[in-house]
Amino acid sequence: MNYKRFSYSLLAIIITIILPLSILYYLSGAGDYLIKIRKYYPQVDSTLSGNVMTYDTSFYTIPDFSLLNNTGDSIYREDLHGQFLIVDFFFTRCPTICPEMSNSMYDVQETFDEIDEVKLLSISIDSEYDTPDILSKYSRKYDAKPDKWLFLTGDKNKIHNLASMGFKLSAVQVAEGKDGITHSDRLVLVDKEGIIRGYYHGTDDDEVDKLIVELRMLIKESRLKNENL
Repeated sequence: MNYKRFSYSLLAIIITIILPLSILYYLSGAGDYLIKIRKYYPQVDSTLSGNVMTYDTSFYTIPDFSLLNNTGDSIYREDLHGQFLIVDFFFTRCPTICPEMSNSMYDVQETFDEIDEVKLLSISIDSEYDTPDILSKYSRKYDAKPDKWLFLTGDKNKIHNLASMGFKLSAVQVAEGKDGITHSDRLVLVDKEGIIRGYYHGTDDDEVDKLIVELRMLIKESRLKNENL
């Protein structure tokens, strides 16, 4: 037997058949669990116990909040417990990035339309103008589904604090009127435990696609854990 020729033939089979099949198997979903989606903003507190420094590390979790939805009902953080959240901060009379962000949120809504554990939150940073009635009109403009995509408003200062301190996003009103409001274009992915798992530019299609892929991975990871309980 020509072992050299046999080795080349075996290598050719691996490259042309086995390797592509392995890649296909991975991309079909089996490999999703090998990739871990990061957790954001680890906070490390150190304490001295005896002569040993010990560390307590916890990943950043969004705080409690109380807001009004576009029907005037109160929405609390605990109402959304056990849900994957996609959150953005916007305002309805925004002339620049908000329409693009809302289009991206619509794409996410349609992608996960039949997955009840996914909710979208669009929180207005212009609450003095964005009343529940205004938010209702805006939600209809983007075909938002009331049980899937919530439009929220509330006290302006509390919302700005929620954006900057709670979600680590910029939302600052530097002057009166719509032209005085600046804010981030990021969509924020939050897992079922309330931990921030990703930031994505809502004005960039590739970033939104990345959000969708990573949310799918988190959903699969969550379901796998439940199956193993």
